[in-house]
Amino acid sequence: MRISTKRILSAILSLFFIFLAFIIFIYFIKPVYEETQNLRAEALQKENQLNKQKVLIREFQNLVEKYGNQKDVQEIFSLILPTNLAIGDALTQINGLLSYNNMSGMSFNVSRPVIQNLYSATPSANFLKPVGTFDITFKFSGSYEDFKNFLNQLETNIRIFDVKNLSISPLSINLQSLPKTSTSTAQRLSYDITVTTYYQSE
Repeated sequence: MRISTKRILSAILSLFFIFLAFIIFIYFIKPVYEETQNLRAEALQKENQLNKQKVLIREFQNLVEKYGNQKDVQEIFSLILPTNLAIGDALTQINGLLSYNNMSGMSFNVSRPVIQNLYSATPSANFLKPVGTFDITFKFSGSYEDFKNFLNQLETNIRIFDVKNLSISPLSINLQSLPKTSTSTAQRLSYDITVTTYYQSE
């Protein structure tokens, strides 16, 4: 076999193995890597949520030790952290904030609750039950200034609402149907937001 022929065969084999390695990377290694990254992100999100709940319980313990009257503290906490799902109450509070800030609610969706068993060994916090969470996804419209006010009030609301996801997009409207002097409607935006709220599970 001539040297030139050997070189050609060697080059062909090299290209074949390069192509084979590329196929293996695309169909086997890359999907596994992406799945691993997604699992890491999901695990980190759950860990952050768990840490928030642990901090919340530690604050409860400190208040109980400070004020001593467990009944009074529990009554206050029942407003912050309801003793049941209280989905209707949560939706009412959100809808009330939307109306107060001239926002128009368009749709609401509630996820299935998730229970986190975070019992404390501290006797002063034995009244605390396992903490449950559920997500509320809702869509609404309004001006950006009103939205900022709504968001500030949501974060300081008596019941805890943690913003989980948020997207903002232009509101699809028919400009021809608007009065010639109308400008506020054209400036309204559409918001999709998911919040996590907490409660004491039975």
